[in-house]
Parts: sequence; structure tokens; C-alpha cells
Amino acid sequence: MSTLLLNMLPVFAACFAGWLLGKQQQLDIRTLGMIVIYAIAPVVNFDAVLKAPLTGAMLALPIAAFLVGGANSLLSYRLAQHCLSEKDHVLFVASAASSANTLYYGLGLALAVLTAELIPAFCVTAIGLSVSESVFGYYFLARTNFSWRMALQRVLRLPVLSAVALALLLKLCLPVESLVATIAPLAGYCRGALILLGSMILGVALGQSQQFRFHPRLTGVVLITRHCLFALLVFTLLTLDTSSTQFIPASYQTIFLLFALMPIANNSLTFATTLGLPTEAISSTIILSNGFAIILAGLLVSGGFNGTVTFADMK
Repeated sequence: MSTLLLNMLPVFAACFAGWLLGKQQQLDIRTLGMIVIYAIAPVVNFDAVLKAPLTGAMLALPIAAFLVGGANSLLSYRLAQHCLSEKDHVLFVASAASSANTLYYGLGLALAVLTAELIPAFCVTAIGLSVSESVFGYYFLARTNFSWRMALQRVLRLPVLSAVALALLLKLCLPVESLVATIAPLAGYCRGALILLGSMILGVALGQSQQFRFHPRLTGVVLITRHCLFALLVFTLLTLDTSSTQFIPASYQTIFLLFALMPIANNSLTFATTLGLPTEAISSTIILSNGFAIILAGLLVSGGFNGTVTFADMK
């Protein structure tokens, strides 16, 4: 658990620095968001796919993660329609449910509870959630101001999807070891910049808000869909896989259970800034989601949840 907290301290420091800047300076967070989405995130995802060992059982992990993230987003949209009255809140719930904070929070949690042998599998699985976020997460937020056709067109123009497709094509056609080594320094810088700018955008958005407002109904629906509904879908997936296809080895099942403990991703806010959407409710909900996830993870880890727990142990 200390590994997770150590990972989170610099993130909260960057968020606090962004809050101070948001209070004192007139920063354009839309420009910061555009840099993240259109320049930094594509490099990070391109490098992740190039390095991923997408063979054998590993290949099923990102596909399963993408399906769970997409299904959670669609089901959350339906649920939010019955629980919330404001259209932008409904669409934010659907967007937030598509993925999880797999980078600084998720990796910190993985290092805290998983064995070293499972970390590569965790990183491969996270690719599927990243693609789910770019497809479903961006689509639902874009629907705030655009028709379904225009929102889908904007999704297809996202450079992250092009970067993932190009990396997959290169892996299929060419040996990529030398390319991975060549872009490793740039990818490392971009990962750091993604964490730093994502956290600072959150802080700036909070700083520019007139006051921190708690939206109890919105927060409740977000937490239910991010944790409970996601966990239900994971259990359904693992039950079906265990009884029929058996694509996912038992040793990898813990990874999917781990994703249900993670807070919503900061990219929901970053997407909103690039689309020119209000950020007050999104930024405050992300902060509360992170706090809840830390408490939830702490309780489960102290209760014995670790990398040796499989789906069969939890049934």
C-alpha cells in the first residue's frame, strides 16, 4: 500500500500546483488538453503497443478489457438516464465508466499487490481500457454538443487510435525491437508529461471553479458504475470464460479484479476540456473518486487481497 501512496504523492503535488495556478493565472486548459490528447497520448500508446507481448494468452487480455470497458460504458449510460436529469451528467457517467486510472494510480496499485511476473500482463490489459476510453469515453462526451454521427467522426480522428493501429501493423509486419529502443527515451518523457499535465489540468480546473461543489447523486452513480457495475461485468466475463472458452488463465484473473478498484481516469476531464465542456462537476467528481478508490484499495489490501487471489477464490 505504501507503493501506491508514494506513487500518488507527486500526482497530488502536481494537482495542488495546478490549483494554485488556476487561482492566480488565466490559463487555457483547453490548450493543455489538446497537447495531451493530440501530441502526448499517441506516443505513450504507440510505445505501449510496440512493447506489448501480444501473443498467446496475452492477446486475449486487451480484447477482454476493451469489451468490459465498452459494455460498462453502454450500461452506465442507460443507468444514468434513469438516475440523473442533466444530459451532461449522464454523458459524463458513460464516459467515466469506459476506463480507469491505469497509469499512475493503477500501476502503483499493481506494483503493490501483484507479483512481478504479472506486471507485463497488467500493462497489456491496460491497453484495452485505453482504447475503450478513446472510443466510448470520448464519444459520449462529444455527444453533449454533437450528433451521434459527428461524435463518431471525431472519435475516428483521434490520433491515439491511429497510433495503436500503426503499432499493431508494424508488429505484424516488421521486427520492432530497434524501433522500441529508439523511441524509448521519448516515450519515457511522454509518460511523465502525461501524468504531470493530466494532474495539473485537474488542479487548474478546480482552481478556476468558483467553489468546490459536491454533486451527491452524480458522484454516487459514478462510483456505482466505476466499481460495482464494472466488477459485476468482470465476474460475468470470468464466469463465462472459466466455464467455456478459458482464454484467460487463472493467474491473470486477478488483473481484471484489480481494475474494479481504480478511480475514474483523468482523461474524462482532458476530453471535456478539448470539447469545450464545463469542467466543474467532472473535476470535483474525479477528486472524490480518487479518494474513495484509495480507501477501498486500502481496505481490501489490508483484508488480504493480493496477486495470488484468483477468481475461483472469490466465488
